[in-house]
Amino acid sequence: MSDLMKRRVLFTSLLPRLIDKMREEGYEPMLGKDGLKHKLLSLHYDGLAIDIDLTKNGVYLDDGKDHQQFGVFWEGLDPLCAWGGRFDDSNHYSVIFGGRK
Repeated sequence: MSDLMKRRVLFTSLLPRLIDKMREEGYEPMLGKDGLKHKLLSLHYDGLAIDIDLTKNGVYLDDGKDHQQFGVFWEGLDPLCAWGGRFDDSNHYSVIFGGRK
């Protein structure tokens, strides 16, 4: 199995834990909209990143602070987990690959 495949398996296996944590805290996570363009060489294209939008009580939350507890949780799941809040992309969750987050 290639390194990329191993990282994709890791990312896929950890993602439900993040979503479950969001729901346990009373949030309603939604996958980010498809079709949005990401920067060149984005981990989204490698299957190693996802954008998750949050709502609570049916209200869309666009303040990145709402993601902070989940970003910290995500980073704690594995040393390869990276949260976009560290680089001004709060709803971005990824697994590091090739030095990219």
